[in-house]
Amino acid sequence: MSICTRRCPFCHADVELGNYILGDILECPDCGSELEVRDPNKVDLKELTREHEGFNPSWVDLSCNPTLVPAPSEKEDWGE
Repeated sequence: MSICTRRCPFCHADVELGNYILGDILECPDCGSELEVRDPNKVDLKELTREHEGFNPSWVDLSCNPTLVPAPSEKEDWGE
């Protein structure tokens, strides 16, 4: 049985998906970036590029299902 791996869109390191569920958040073992397991048909690379500094959209393989993209940024709620 082979392990499912994808490339980190920040440092291009291999990231093992293990027993993933779409929406899971994983950490890149090399650079520590938080990555989300996503359906490639629902990825907006332009939006991700605007939201994440250092993100390289050319390193996201949209031909693989699932794919890894930067995890959503947590917004501060300022106690609201």
